[in-house]
Amino acid sequence: HLVDWRLFQQLQSAPISWVELLGGIALALLAFPLCALRWHRLLAAQGVQLPFATAHAIVWIGQFYNGFLPGGIGGDAARLTEAFLHAPAQKGAITAATALDRVIGFLVLLALALPAIAFFETATDKTGATV
Repeated sequence: HLVDWRLFQQLQSAPISWVELLGGIALALLAFPLCALRWHRLLAAQGVQLPFATAHAIVWIGQFYNGFLPGGIGGDAARLTEAFLHAPAQKGAITAATALDRVIGFLVLLALALPAIAFFETATDKTGATV
């Protein structure tokens, strides 16, 4: 009873840009394989021989847990647990690669956010009011 369902009626009559919708779907479908490729290469640099298909599946498992557990650490814990099953003797290397993957992901988001903030910064007049 707290949702104003009339807002959803406006969405039904809004035009859909199929190009933008399909572009968004394509980017979403590329995101996880690219994350898996990055993690797979970091694992390989640490000497962990894990097939790409396995790394890709583990990344999807981690994303599933990220969707249901609070914070992003649940997905990392799930990735570590699954990877430890495949290479139990290399837990330190897997943990290091996962931590570095997290740092790289943060830096990439920061690199994308800073230009966006500069681009969308609102102009203000001398009184500080938004123009």
